[in-house]
Amino acid sequence: MVQVNFYAAAREAAGSSTLMLPIASLANLIAELNCRDERFKKLLPTCSYLINGEAVQDLNRTLKDHDSVDVLPQFAGG
Repeated sequence: MVQVNFYAAAREAAGSSTLMLPIASLANLIAELNCRDERFKKLLPTCSYLINGEAVQDLNRTLKDHDSVDVLPQFAGG
């Protein structure tokens, strides 16, 4: 199981700050989340992803049991 941590708008779409999911890759995670709530379809393409604290852009990145994935939406600021 992979621990998925959600922040800001992603937390609202997930309805929780954390989920435990049996996911094999970052691409699989995104596909699973898109099926869970329509809001993810617009949100996830703009998110940043951290796996075990490391920024990742490769959607084919393999996930292992006990990995932690942070889903970070773009933040407004100034």
